[in-house]
Amino acid sequence: MPLDEELLEQMNRLETEEETSARKAAWEREALTGIQAGALPIKGTMIEFHRESLFEAKVSIMVPNTFTIMDPELAAFKYPSEHRPDLIFSNESGSITLGFNHTRSQVKEDQIENFKDYLIQNLQKMQPSITILEDGIKNINEQPVGYFEFISSALDSDIYNLMFFTELEGRVLLGNFNCLEKDLEQWQGIAKGMLETIRIEIEAGNFDNNSK
Repeated sequence: MPLDEELLEQMNRLETEEETSARKAAWEREALTGIQAGALPIKGTMIEFHRESLFEAKVSIMVPNTFTIMDPELAAFKYPSEHRPDLIFSNESGSITLGFNHTRSQVKEDQIENFKDYLIQNLQKMQPSITILEDGIKNINEQPVGYFEFISSALDSDIYNLMFFTELEGRVLLGNFNCLEKDLEQWQGIAKGMLETIRIEIEAGNFDNNSK
């Protein structure tokens, strides 16, 4: 390929990537604004949200009104018992889920980034085929929250996952959102918007390190 054609192709590719990134960022801002307001219009349909209290009202997050606690039989089918979240919200079909665990793993706020790297490394060891999309630390409501996004393989479709975690009562609060990759364009922005609304409802230090 002549040099000028190759350069033009590279410029076009970069321009397309920049446009895609700009659209994604704009959708994430729109999604967050709608979620915080309690309603988000999508393709002629209004998705309404409410603030859901978790773990005896120690933490809260905005979730769609249509999400309900997943049926135990469906949860047992979808998640191996040793990896099943303590609390799972899902849409009616169970194809989109939001799960939470208040784990026994101890962590301090300044250890969140190291814990993120540890989780990613272990996940990659267990599932070498996963694709990490993004990872980082957010300061949400004065609370450091680690997160990473990845694509994992399933029998009939690849799965988009947003895993996030923070400190609650000296232990790791772990959340995971997932949906089919075909729903990624719409739900990635919503998932990241919901993450931005997570809020610890108890005062820092007001807990017993030996509590279970």
